[in-house]
Amino acid sequence: MATLKSIKRAIAKFNDELEEYHKVAGDYDLPLIECTIIGTEELLPYEITDETERGFTCNADGYDYKITLCVDEDGEEYIDGWDNGYDALKDTIAYDRRRLRKAWRVWKSENPDAELERDEDDE
Repeated sequence: MATLKSIKRAIAKFNDELEEYHKVAGDYDLPLIECTIIGTEELLPYEITDETERGFTCNADGYDYKITLCVDEDGEEYIDGWDNGYDALKDTIAYDRRRLRKAWRVWKSENPDAELERDEDDE
């Protein structure tokens, strides 16, 4: 089960991976995937704001995801992903991680333009 701490660790881990790419590539431009546009778009590290004991807000690529603890009828605390943004944040991290993997492939490729044009389905 996810906790506030584990969600923050996942955000920090993604930010570390993005920073590693930034140090090598010199920018935060990542390829667009799953769309008809061939190109890149800047993706800055995720930012945690409005932090309290009961939750926080994560700004990822211009979207705010509010993560809060809920309490069930037995008094147990849990994070309801569907209701408060956790599921959407998980999906966003997974999508941005795929963009980052593609960025590494483009950066390492002998033919970056061809790699950028290649769909994930081509692999």
